Amino acid sequence: MEAPETHTAFEDEGVAVLNDVKTMANDLNAHVEQAEVLDDFLEEMTHPELTPAVMLSSRAGEQKISEFALEVATRWLAERLGSRQLLPGMSRLTAKTQEVILLAIQYGIQYFQIKDELGGDMLMLTYDSITQVVLLTDIEKYQPRELIRKLFPAMGL
Repeated sequence: MEAPETHTAFEDEGVAVLNDVKTMANDLNAHVEQAEVLDDFLEEMTHPELTPAVMLSSRAGEQKISEFALEVATRWLAERLGSRQLLPGMSRLTAKTQEVILLAIQYGIQYFQIKDELGGDMLMLTYDSITQVVLLTDIEKYQPRELIRKLFPAMGL
């Protein structure tokens, strides 16, 4: 409930928690992308102008954030319904890969696009503490819903 453009009263505690999580991630040999996310959170904790809340409120202007968000979501939905492209920000990905990501979002599955040691593109999907990694080239072998079912059978899809 604080003003998004000001430093939080809990900055010191937040930095301490994130540093502890970062230490734990290092001890567990977390993936590079995960460590980078923690660095991003630390940066936002000490620089509120980088937070999504500030960026959103600055774009909303005098309009209420909830009204602005609804307006943007409605416009996005209309654009998506009239387009063949599911996720325009991921246009370099195949349609099947975009469908898998869209299903992941709908089912509450976290996803990260990562690279293997040789630079191959992969999708890391996590649901209910289960993480699965799939090469983007392997995604083409499945129908998106079938792949999600195969990776997470406990979801009961």
